[in-house]
Amino acid sequence: MNYLTGLNPNQKAAVTSQAKYLRVIAGAGSGKTKVLTNRIAYLINDLGIPSERILAITFTNKAADEMRHRVESLLEDHACRSTIKTFHSFCVRVLREDGRLLGYAPNFEIVDDEDQKKIVKNLAKDMPDDRISTKEYLNYISYKKSLNVSVEGALNMANSPYDEQRATMYKQYQDYLENKGYLDFDDLIIKTVQLFKEHPNVRDKWQSRFSDILVDEFQDTNDIQYSLIRYLVSKDTSLFVVGDPDQTIYTWRGANMKIIMNFKHDFKGAVDIVLDTNYRSTQSILNGANALIQNNQDRVKKNLETENGLGGKIIYYHGDSTNEEAYWVAGRIQELMKLNPQENYGNVAILYRSNYYSAGIENELLKAHIPYAIYGGHKFFDRKEVKDAICYLRVVVNPNDDLAFERIINEPRRGVGDKALSVIKYDSKQQKVSMYDALDKSTSRLRQSGDISRFFDAIIHAQEALKAKQVSYGDILNTLLEDANYTQSLEVQQSEEANDRLDNINQLKNFLFELQQENPDRDLIEILQETALFSDQDEIKNSKSVSLMTIHTAKGLEFDYVFLVGLSEGVLPNMRSLTESKDGLEEERRLAYVAFTRAKKQLFLSSAEGYNYATGVNSKESRFIDEVRDYISDYYIRHTKKYNATTPAFKKEKKMVFNEKEENVTWRPGDLAVHTVFGEGVVIIVDGDTLTIAFKDSKIGSKMIAKGFSGISKKK
Repeated sequence: MNYLTGLNPNQKAAVTSQAKYLRVIAGAGSGKTKVLTNRIAYLINDLGIPSERILAITFTNKAADEMRHRVESLLEDHACRSTIKTFHSFCVRVLREDGRLLGYAPNFEIVDDEDQKKIVKNLAKDMPDDRISTKEYLNYISYKKSLNVSVEGALNMANSPYDEQRATMYKQYQDYLENKGYLDFDDLIIKTVQLFKEHPNVRDKWQSRFSDILVDEFQDTNDIQYSLIRYLVSKDTSLFVVGDPDQTIYTWRGANMKIIMNFKHDFKGAVDIVLDTNYRSTQSILNGANALIQNNQDRVKKNLETENGLGGKIIYYHGDSTNEEAYWVAGRIQELMKLNPQENYGNVAILYRSNYYSAGIENELLKAHIPYAIYGGHKFFDRKEVKDAICYLRVVVNPNDDLAFERIINEPRRGVGDKALSVIKYDSKQQKVSMYDALDKSTSRLRQSGDISRFFDAIIHAQEALKAKQVSYGDILNTLLEDANYTQSLEVQQSEEANDRLDNINQLKNFLFELQQENPDRDLIEILQETALFSDQDEIKNSKSVSLMTIHTAKGLEFDYVFLVGLSEGVLPNMRSLTESKDGLEEERRLAYVAFTRAKKQLFLSSAEGYNYATGVNSKESRFIDEVRDYISDYYIRHTKKYNATTPAFKKEKKMVFNEKEENVTWRPGDLAVHTVFGEGVVIIVDGDTLTIAFKDSKIGSKMIAKGFSGISKKK
């Protein structure tokens, strides 16, 4: 196969470059995955590099799977044994092979988000200041780890009681993990780097395995990930990195844009190739994106162009409230579907800066009977029943896994309440054994109960089946949950929710079966470790529903029609980012740029006035609108209350309309009200004959007003 067919000159140069170190600046929609996969195929087929000598690293399982399938299709009959993995899954492989040198058995457990929350919540009970949230603790710990800051370093850097408590939590959390032999996502990379640093012979072994290393999304690399790459690159290794500084949107979790910007300094003789031909969007969309991002100073300059045609200009709406904004979005989606019968709702995405902004949008989509799906919420592997089932398997392969044991010992109920659980924990600590062993060896009445005996029998039966290797992992799970009475406990409920949970468990069985079919040599421990590494994007599948998600979740995706909502100061750009980071404005602009460049055919922007309770200020139009105003076609200020697919349903003039005074006006929370003295506000409580209204003027705040007061009107 000719891997150069269909490549533009810059793509061809990147695929065939003989440079030892190459930095590819790949603009949005410029075909970077095509370049990466064709590069791998070119190395194998045209240069004769053994496929097992090639390592490609990316950030999500979804991206890794896509790359793997593309390479396999390019190679046709040639076998591909290249290692194409995420940072985390690669480190799992290293630690399974050599982690014993750091004290980790091959069957080490990876604690996921939910496990982390549980650990921190338990530890936080003994902290003096209970105002620090679990989320804040975990963000602090992960950020410190991404910067490779040790517990001791965090404690030494603490300069206030607040910082000291967060650093203390970091220490206690890390002590807990190390005592149990657990690793969290960040530890996978940290421990691999530690392994390479402390054991040069292991580092040399892994270096010798790979002659060519390719790194995707290089702009999102953090310090510890970069250390890993540096350890893997020997003097004989070729390094090929692909990324776009304009799409660096994860600095809040440690991504360091200086890494991609300084690449030529770190790797002498490195060559640059810029991919600036966009294959995704119309030129009108790109004109707006280019105009926006050129306001950033810290970037590699480029200007995206396309042969897709000019297309329609960007459409913008500014409403009097977020409710009106949501109403307008729903109306435009309905119009799109009526005017374009060949389209379906799955080609539409609504993007926002923060999850809270979806509430009003969801409400209007429901009223308009528009199907939608929200992404970035509960992942499949975080759903209760799926997590329960996985924890059952975790106990089967490792009875010392206290987190998994604690979760399932009373699922379904077996009489192990909080009091009984505390006794088991106490016995475990006193005897220096796992909670599983502490209960198993107990002579208590609880241990002798039929339900507990059935639980242990189910685990032992599954262990025997696993050892015999005569049935699939899916079948083992099926029997295990039946033996433990878990499946039956859902079946007897005979509810839609219980049926959905059973369906999810069946989906998990299919997942286990398919992974085992793809690689019969992959053991159950490795598969369970892999499930802990799935991200939000791994959940996103093609559907016929409008996709609602944050801009961060949308990174790497594309849709025919994109609605970027909430373009108000304090929302996008985000107020906290502006005040807490000196580079906050540039990152917020990069976020908007990423959102713009998700659109293929049409981009819609919207904003709203009114008091915003999330930001605590009256909303005004985002500065980003001014930066792209020359590329906006329609500027809608207010809409009529009617959807019409054949005539314009929107007015360009702003008009205030109030109800005539009526005796029986119906008030609901969320209604907009106007007071003759206090001005505009939002009804937040309707109680009998009174309304509680939060007024825009922060000095007035919330006031209780009589419904019958003549000086109050409902605003349409």
